[in-house]
Amino acid sequence: MTLKINLKDGYGTGNLAEVTNAGELIIAGFGTSTNKSSFQSMTSPNVAYNFFPPVSGQQFFITSIVITSTASAVIQIYGATSPSTITVETLLFKLVTTASNQTPFVLSLPLPFGGFIPVLEGEFLNAQTDTATVNINIVGYYATKT
Repeated sequence: MTLKINLKDGYGTGNLAEVTNAGELIIAGFGTSTNKSSFQSMTSPNVAYNFFPPVSGQQFFITSIVITSTASAVIQIYGATSPSTITVETLLFKLVTTASNQTPFVLSLPLPFGGFIPVLEGEFLNAQTDTATVNINIVGYYATKT
């Protein structure tokens, strides 16, 4: 016998824990307005691109990253105290790509088993690259700190 079970956190935030049909445990704000997605086409090297601002009393959790590029690049996703700083204050994810013959590089990183990368509360979620053009889509959710 199989039961579909969802757990609510009891704090009124709408955060759920769920087990998928594949047996994966997912922990996130599914079905709430806290789910967010942001796309940036980073067309200039060594410039900060802001994906998500800090929200008072909440913390942002990255659940998926998709990156495409036709050039070799160093890509950094980081937390910072300003949306425009290129100073990497909290490194969250760094990737060095190697592209050849203009073949697009594609990285799709859904974090498995309910995994996430937390952004420190109060930090902006920024990214930068050392080459143009890199396309990034970051998906995640805000959760209320308890």
